[in-house]
Amino acid sequence: MKNADPANLSISATQSGEKPPAESPQEICLSHALQSVYGDILLIDFARDTCRELYHGEGHFARMPQNKPLAETLRRELAERVHPDDAQRFAAFFSQDSLRQTLAQTPLFAAEDIRKKALNGLYRWVRVIVFPAPQYGGEQTYIVCTEDIENHKIAADIAHENEMLRRQKLDALRYKAVVDHTRTLVFEWSGTDLTYLSHRIPELLAGEYDGRNPFDV
Repeated sequence: MKNADPANLSISATQSGEKPPAESPQEICLSHALQSVYGDILLIDFARDTCRELYHGEGHFARMPQNKPLAETLRRELAERVHPDDAQRFAAFFSQDSLRQTLAQTPLFAAEDIRKKALNGLYRWVRVIVFPAPQYGGEQTYIVCTEDIENHKIAADIAHENEMLRRQKLDALRYKAVVDHTRTLVFEWSGTDLTYLSHRIPELLAGEYDGRNPFDV
């Protein structure tokens, strides 16, 4: 997975309120590139319990509450926006210990796909990506980027369904060859579900059974 890296993102708002230095052309290009990929960019600090919005794109999702402690922001996200089926993974992902362990294994970034409630009340798939950002605070400081991947998920689901249909068609052709050449009855189960039933079974079982079940003969 390749992601735009915000490690060199210029933080335009300073903690002291001083006027930030002018951005270089390279920083401006990087900022625009990041904004074209991510819908939201946040700077979070577990040690200071802070959450600052660096960028919010107008689109599918509402802006997060401003000037709220990090712990409260995460609680509200979990309660109001994260899909209930993804809540446990979201909470685990944003625990300090979990992030530290994940980033120890993949130091560039950590990522989690969840469903988040959009402005229209429906859930959309997003990828939450966390980059270590000690240069902006300390060891517990991170840049959090959110990318809308709903269309990617839909495309992946369609590709998976097409592959399943292709496999089913190949299975049907293979089983048809067995039936045509051997007059063998072919059934296929997946768990308790019947996934294949030969269309020639009525033809092969046709006949008089004197009221008996054909499978008992």
